[in-house]
Amino acid sequence: MPVRRTECRIKREGHLPSPAQQLDLFGDDRPRTIVDTPAWPDLPAETRATLSGLMVQLILEHAGGSRAGAPQVMISDKVRPHHLERKALLYVRQSSAHQVLHNRESSALQYAMRDRLAALGWSEIEVIDDDLGRSAAGSVQRAGFERMLAEVCLGKVGAVCAREVSRFARNSRDWQQLIEMCRVVDTVLIDQETIYALRTAMTGCCLG
Repeated sequence: MPVRRTECRIKREGHLPSPAQQLDLFGDDRPRTIVDTPAWPDLPAETRATLSGLMVQLILEHAGGSRAGAPQVMISDKVRPHHLERKALLYVRQSSAHQVLHNRESSALQYAMRDRLAALGWSEIEVIDDDLGRSAAGSVQRAGFERMLAEVCLGKVGAVCAREVSRFARNSRDWQQLIEMCRVVDTVLIDQETIYALRTAMTGCCLG
């Protein structure tokens, strides 16, 4: 049959297409002839953090475009419309000047939390980084933390965010003050993994 003769001729001549290759951007064993770029582990930490943020943004933009015209679905039932009507505060802190100078990956990851807030629906996001180089143990005054508390107390803030909740405070006085103010004015607290609705009894027990 003509089809079989064609198949045999292709096999003899070695013209069968090779299986599709999946390019692994993050591995070390990808063919250098395909992409002449450094391996992911060889990139500086700051560059990896920046590229990760860009990839997350592209994925979110693509997902948003593919849902154009579809009903909007809230990502978390803990984030309500009245939270999104108020601004979100992103708190960035490192404990010492040495960390600020030599641990730039940490600060890059903290600033990247802005993307998490945007994905949750906030359009007005303010970054508070006045306390870079200041400990949260309670031994030094933190102007950024105090400004954040004041804005929460005025009811202007729908969410306060940090990469880890330990960025906010490492002493019980400041920690309890923040939790109580957020509970009274119904401000959610967000870290890289969890959204804490402080008016929920279980959440209050876990954090308090």
